[in-house]
Amino acid sequence: MKEIKYITEPARDIPIFAKVDVLVVGGGPAGLSAAIATARMGMETMLVERYGCFGGNITVCAVEPPSWYRMPKTVESKTVLSEIESRAVQQGISQPCMHNPPGLGMSHDADRFKVVCDEMVEENKVEPLLHCMGVYPIMEGNEIKGIYTESKSGRMAILAKRVIDCTGDGDIACYSGVPYDKGDPYDGRMMGTTLVFGASGIDVSAFNQYVSNFSETVNNPFTLEGLWMPFKEAIDCGEMPGNKRFDIKYNQLTAAGEATAINGVSWWDGKFDATNVKHLTFAEMYLRKRVLYILDILKKHQKGFENAKLRTFAMQIGVRETRRIKGEYTISRFDTIHQAKFSDSIGVFPVHSDGLGTIIVPDTDAYFEVPYGITVPKVVENLLVAGRCISGTRAAVATTREMNFCSITGQGTGIAAAISIRDKVAPRFVDIDKVQTALKKQDIRIH
Repeated sequence: MKEIKYITEPARDIPIFAKVDVLVVGGGPAGLSAAIATARMGMETMLVERYGCFGGNITVCAVEPPSWYRMPKTVESKTVLSEIESRAVQQGISQPCMHNPPGLGMSHDADRFKVVCDEMVEENKVEPLLHCMGVYPIMEGNEIKGIYTESKSGRMAILAKRVIDCTGDGDIACYSGVPYDKGDPYDGRMMGTTLVFGASGIDVSAFNQYVSNFSETVNNPFTLEGLWMPFKEAIDCGEMPGNKRFDIKYNQLTAAGEATAINGVSWWDGKFDATNVKHLTFAEMYLRKRVLYILDILKKHQKGFENAKLRTFAMQIGVRETRRIKGEYTISRFDTIHQAKFSDSIGVFPVHSDGLGTIIVPDTDAYFEVPYGITVPKVVENLLVAGRCISGTRAAVATTREMNFCSITGQGTGIAAAISIRDKVAPRFVDIDKVQTALKKQDIRIH
């Protein structure tokens, strides 16, 4: 008997939940920036997020220091994410990144940061929709008209004049027919995934005293040699296999003896694909076990961790790369390293890289311009894409995945969407001079 691989879903009427000017799908740094920028242009804007909070990698994945790389000479556009960060600092929920003393990067309490995002969404009159997943585009020919969603309210439709895909994985763009690349162009390999966790019961004074004995930094400028030593001891006594260097990073240590977001427990075998639900399932379960193993090593060998206990797992594993759309322009590593300039610039970002075997910390004033064309997908109209799934080469991902870069593309697409509606033109034909003028009014540096 022939195996049946597909079934036909019966047709049904889908209720229209809302009709808006601009619909932003995904509430991370790109989505927040896109939605707030659009709302400030007077557009009725809805922000759809599948989790119960906004903030993306900062809150959902507990990557608390989005600006860890920031140095005194770093040049980058001030965006909506910059505003949110400033508010977090004012509210006292942030502190300097722990292991980058010369820098200006801040680390934010992931849980309190959720509330700061809420405040920004509410104050800018963005209509929020949490616990709602955008699952499929509504298409008429090659034009997107909105999305279908799934939630506790069932399957619903949201119609919009413009849709901005800020899902990180380019889900809406992919299913609307936008061509894309994924991972390494030769073998499909992608960067690994990390599960951030927190610990309590730490003797912070003893930990700091131990780490202060190691003054030299190593390969990563934000990782101290002293943080490697506990794992070297574990390897030497046979408790940990192999001799591969294991680096771990601490973002905040509180007076209450908590390490709120410990980063370093990862799955890096090259086979992980965050667009594959089986891979996501395996990674979550595997890395939770791995965290407990690493925490046990720390309790035995890291000064100050003798009485440490698990505090939290991040809500989700952190994903570094998946799909990259094919857009009107494809940004390359050459562009990011060699300070490229573009007539359609929507912001500036420092010459900086973190991933794919390279780290460049922006300790000079070198920067490149971010072109609008990387957010404009081929084939599909009335759709823009912001965040790490913009149009770029794989080598550029080490730069374009950074949250502050994602915020730049979000703010640019939000403003472009609004102007395209006002001028009654498709986003790919928007007057870039008007976009840049509006960006400047929102205090965004574009050149």
